Amino acid sequence: MPFIFNRFKKFRQSMQQDSFGLGLPIVKSIAAFHRIKIDVDSAKDLGSNFKLTLPADMLASQE
Repeated sequence: MPFIFNRFKKFRQSMQQDSFGLGLPIVKSIAAFHRIKIDVDSAKDLGSNFKLTLPADMLASQE
C-alpha cells in the first residue's frame, strides 16, 4: 500500500500485464493540482476502495 502512487512501481500480480505503473501516479498528480484528497482502503483478496474528497470551494463554484 505505501507504494501504490510511486511511478513505475509494479507488484507481483501485475508483472504479467502490459502496463508501465503510471496510472495511479497520474491520478495523484491531477488530484494534488486540484487539491483533491485521495484515501485508499484495501483488503487482501477483496479489492480496494478509493475515496476522493473535493475541496468545499470547488463545489461551491459549480452552483
